[in-house]
Amino acid sequence: MGEKLWGRTLFRLLLPNSLFIFLLLSLSNQILNAKIVRDFASNQVCSLSETVSEKKGRDIRTIIYIWKKMQRPFDAIDGIWDQGLQKNQAQLKKSLEEFMTHKRGQSLRKIKPKFYSADTLNSELESLGFIKKTVPLIASFKPARWWLTNGSRTDNKNHPEVVPMTIYLHKDGSMVRVKHQGIPDSSDTVLRRRPHFVRSVLLVPDFNLCDQGTCEPDSSWENEAFKVTDDFVPVPKAPARQYGLNLDIHPVAGTQKDQFNEVLKDLSMEMVHQTLQINCENNLNFKK
Repeated sequence: MGEKLWGRTLFRLLLPNSLFIFLLLSLSNQILNAKIVRDFASNQVCSLSETVSEKKGRDIRTIIYIWKKMQRPFDAIDGIWDQGLQKNQAQLKKSLEEFMTHKRGQSLRKIKPKFYSADTLNSELESLGFIKKTVPLIASFKPARWWLTNGSRTDNKNHPEVVPMTIYLHKDGSMVRVKHQGIPDSSDTVLRRRPHFVRSVLLVPDFNLCDQGTCEPDSSWENEAFKVTDDFVPVPKAPARQYGLNLDIHPVAGTQKDQFNEVLKDLSMEMVHQTLQINCENNLNFKK
């Protein structure tokens, strides 16, 4: 009986000390581990330079990421459209809403996604009810300049060597600009020299186009609401915030914000400019 009592007494005396020792050891281990982590963080060695393969992979991820953002609804806060601009531009928002509900620009959806020549595209657009007009290809607005076939610019839009552009318009608000001679820029500052065409939707369409005997619709830059991709996604008509491009999208990991926005701008315009198949008798080869 005395032994049992002595054992219980000894256990009661040692138990608090055991807990204290256990807690002390645990705290010591935590302090030691924290120091190891801190020392590793301050002394670690790593490579911050990308390999060619890593950069290529990041570029591919960036393109796919932006393409997915382009598929988002135009009124989505995480898409390519700036939501603040739409609040301040009721006509632009209306144009977007009507295009997405097939009430405006529906003829653009009937243009088959294929590699067109200028002639086959002309035949298809005319069969869809588009009317066309030819205008000199403008190079700048202020000051007003037009492109010449030798790659220079002129202030005379009636110059005999001015580059033509054909504009097709439809009463549903569709517009197609065809630059069948491309943009012969000798200064190598424009992004596209090759012949191409662009689909657009008008800001203020004339739904009675030519029905009243007049065929002078407004095809000006100011009356263009937005451009349209090959798979009928609306894109801001120019790669800038004032035209609706959202430059606040969070970039892909490892990409600087300004670099990401440059890719966003380039890709958004690349998706709306379709190259034309053409046999050119006089190919202009400019020095790079």
